[in-house]
Order: sequence, then structure tokens, then C-alpha cells
Amino acid sequence: MTDGEVVLNEQTESQEVAATQDENDITTWKKRLAGKDQALTTTKKQLDELKAEHEKVVQWKLQMEEASLSEFERAQRKIAALEQELNAAREAEKRERLSKEFPNYTTWAESSKDLTDEDRARAFEEMIRKGLGKSEETFVDPNKPAKATPAKAGKRSSDEIVRDIAALGNPWSD
Repeated sequence: MTDGEVVLNEQTESQEVAATQDENDITTWKKRLAGKDQALTTTKKQLDELKAEHEKVVQWKLQMEEASLSEFERAQRKIAALEQELNAAREAEKRERLSKEFPNYTTWAESSKDLTDEDRARAFEEMIRKGLGKSEETFVDPNKPAKATPAKAGKRSSDEIVRDIAALGNPWSD
């Protein structure tokens, strides 16, 4: 053997040892990860079981409370629930009526409900400035579109009248 061969053999052996150690490290980490995944799955199952048991206990408690109530107390609870439902229905009807009658306000109120008072005031002023910049000829009030629609100026020609009549069609033709 020459010195060159020995050096080559030492390098080859060190590379083989390093490759084996890398493979062992990867295998070790994969095993650890699999163990952690298994532990996580087990913990999630236990959590789900505890949640289900908690729901059962809560339902049992409600049943026991309901059974111990007198008829008067049950009626009072039912009245309170119905009053809440009535108030919610009234609020929904009010919002619906306002959105039909004042669509601009409703749009602005919905877009600015999460803003602070100062930001809401700034948004309102900006909306007003944009609205004032429009010309009166093209502006159609969305709150009252039938009254605010501008009429065409001038007389209609005979061709326009004939087209309008033709568009209506003949009601007696079958």
C-alpha cells in the first residue's frame, strides 16, 4: 500500500460514517415526529371526549333546573324569551324600512359602524362633499327616484312614437 491509497481509504471511510450518521439522525427524527403526532392525536381524542361529557353535564344541569322550576317561573322565562324575539323582529323591521326609505344613509351607516366618532364624522363630511360636486341635471335622488328623474326636453318625433307603439306589440294578434 502506498500513502495515497491510505489517504483515499480514510476519506472514504469518513464519508461512509458521516452518511450513516445522517441516515440515523433522519430516522431518529422521523421516529420522534411520529411519536409526537401519535401523542397529539391521543390528546385530541381525550379533549373531544371531555367536551362531549361536558355537554352532557350541562344538558343534565339544565334539565334539573327546569324540573325544579314552578309553572310561574317557566312562564316568566317563556315571556322573557318571547319579548327578546319580539324586540329582535322590531329592530330587523326598522332596519329594513330605513334601508328602503333611505338607502344612502343605510349604506353609510353600515360602512361606518365600526369607526370611531371622529372617523365617522370625517367619512360623513367626505360623502357630503362628493354628493355636492354632482351636477343637478344628472343627479337622480335614490331616495325618491320617480320624482327626481329628469324628463326629456322637447317633442318626440314621429319615428320615436312609431317605435314605442311597435314595442308595445299588438294585443289582438294570436
